[in-house]
Amino acid sequence: MTTYKHVNCNLCGGREKQPFVQVACIDREDEIFSIVRCNYCGLLYLDPRPNKHAVMDYYAPDYYAWQSAGRLSIRERVKTIVMEERGHCCVKSYSFPVNILRRVIAWLFDRYVSVIVQYGRNEKVLDVGCGSGGFLKWLVDHDFKAQGGDVSFQAAERAYEKGLDVFCGELSDAKFNDNEFDTLVINQVLEHVQDPQQLLTECHRILKNGGLLIVGVPNIESYSFRVLGRYWHAIDVPKHLYYFSYTTLRIMLERVGFIIDNARTSFFFIPRVIYEDLRRLRKSENLIRYFSAIFKIFVLRFLYFLWSRDRMSGDYLTLYARKKSSKDLV
Repeated sequence: MTTYKHVNCNLCGGREKQPFVQVACIDREDEIFSIVRCNYCGLLYLDPRPNKHAVMDYYAPDYYAWQSAGRLSIRERVKTIVMEERGHCCVKSYSFPVNILRRVIAWLFDRYVSVIVQYGRNEKVLDVGCGSGGFLKWLVDHDFKAQGGDVSFQAAERAYEKGLDVFCGELSDAKFNDNEFDTLVINQVLEHVQDPQQLLTECHRILKNGGLLIVGVPNIESYSFRVLGRYWHAIDVPKHLYYFSYTTLRIMLERVGFIIDNARTSFFFIPRVIYEDLRRLRKSENLIRYFSAIFKIFVLRFLYFLWSRDRMSGDYLTLYARKKSSKDLV
């Protein structure tokens, strides 16, 4: 039997909250969970929720982040081009026409990539929640001094089999030294943890002064959530425990001592996942709502992506935050 617990707001500690939306578990549609909004700071979170150990039962053995990727798809190849061009970390030389083509691709698909890491020689990078090591291997292949870690033994083992330097467990279990890393990446992780503020505090401790933290989370203020609501795949109760907006994530980062350098959002487009979102919507809503959602997701969202001035409406929100250095204290 699953054990549930109530929690206070992780951002401000407030106890008062109001209902936001009730959502069915994707894999167990008879189980309904409540997302609430803090009355004081506006943070959205799951309450009540399964305890730390019980929530692991909701992760299937074939959970996507723990699987090893096969051959690079066209989508993954495009992502690689964008990350290389935007991060200035291309490891090959190309002819002039190919360079132009790569820059055009990077410009066109820039908002389909959630994390861009700028190349720095001899920089030490840690990928927190590295899964089976796909992004970590990309970092190593592009000459970063990169390590990773994940709470899943299965995922960490698959990353280790790729020859990667990984640990299994919570970040605090690794016992890194103070001021050890130049860059930390926490992509699609913060929404899963029981205490995100504690995790960010540990990140702050092990980052060098002036070091960069890159945090990526689903964007609860996205256009997709406005259209799909409780049927949006990134709600994903109870694996996701927190739902961040730009404001709540910025405040949490600033509270533990970071300075925000930049923010961006990116769009998600894997047809089979979107079709599954629409299938769940169709089961519970009328045909007008269903066909309206199809038009908005496949037509209007693309136009919104191309021309909207609201650059924070993408599916995934990424903040680039810097640990204060001596220059910031002057």
